Amino acid sequence: MREKTIPLTEFLRGKNLLHITSLNLSGQQLKKWPQEIFLCRNLRKLNLSSNQLDCIPKEISSLTKLRVLNLSNNRLTQIHTSVFGLQKLRVLNISSNKIKSLPHQLQNSSISELILSNNLLTSVDYTLIQGIERLVLSNNRIEQFCPDINLPALYHLWLTGNPCCKNGHICYCVKLPKLKKIYPYINETTAIQLKTQSIMSKNKIFISYSHEDEEWLKIVRVHLKTIENIIGGIDVWDDTRIKTGDKWKEEIDNALKNAGVAILLVSPNFLASDFITNDELPPILKKAESEGTHIFPIFVRQISKTVFLRSKLKDFQFLNAPEKPLRRCSDPDIDAYMGKLLDEIIDKMGL
Repeated sequence: MREKTIPLTEFLRGKNLLHITSLNLSGQQLKKWPQEIFLCRNLRKLNLSSNQLDCIPKEISSLTKLRVLNLSNNRLTQIHTSVFGLQKLRVLNISSNKIKSLPHQLQNSSISELILSNNLLTSVDYTLIQGIERLVLSNNRIEQFCPDINLPALYHLWLTGNPCCKNGHICYCVKLPKLKKIYPYINETTAIQLKTQSIMSKNKIFISYSHEDEEWLKIVRVHLKTIENIIGGIDVWDDTRIKTGDKWKEEIDNALKNAGVAILLVSPNFLASDFITNDELPPILKKAESEGTHIFPIFVRQISKTVFLRSKLKDFQFLNAPEKPLRRCSDPDIDAYMGKLLDEIIDKMGL
């Protein structure tokens, strides 16, 4: 149902309230919640932004199908705990209010996107946001953002306009394994103190392959080049970038440390390589477990099923099936697999 901005009583006249799934009551100078709202039991999206509301009534618990709630630009000083009992609620926008703290019930809510910009928060209780994927905390009074527990779901974070952005009290570390984007950007915030030895460059792609499979490296690189040219935001690395005079082992180690994505071109030659097995693969798998490096393994040639099931790669989801390696595919099939690879990389890297 299309959103309406006409007066609520006029909009509801003659309608079956159970048929209403979306209401836009933005900018209506409301000081109290219209009781008719709570009769719309199938409501999925509710916009009450830019009003004069100073509380959230407990009756909101009747809106069990609500998925998006926009209460931005009101006069709220706290969030009623009933909001966090809405099992379908995914997006809560409560920006531009006077919120000073978050209820502990947030920890068990189903909310994945929480917008809290322009409030009065001075700190963050990290235990409450472990399920949040997109968190907007811009323009509050937060002195530091240094998680001491894992935030496994968080991949977008906005902190611009907080004291922590000026005093350098922001830490990016393994506690944020899925973080794709943070605002302000790292390279624009020179005052940030990094409390880990290095930060994983989310835009670097490391390709591990056997030199006997170089033909497949060239194909993958051609397709990745389309991301570089059209979208940007990635840096592809493989050992062909090692120049004469470079310390090759050191170059590979540095590239591995900074990789947010690893593409593995798996074949008998790949599994037979002592260097890959002993030097490249272990740190890649370790980073996948501890830092959230995204692994994209691809069968380029068929390998023994028995050998594969005993390898360290058996638990990873491959781009293609073991019985259909790229060598057995037609050109259109290869292009289709490469298209799938690019789509997944673009999604994982937040491009």
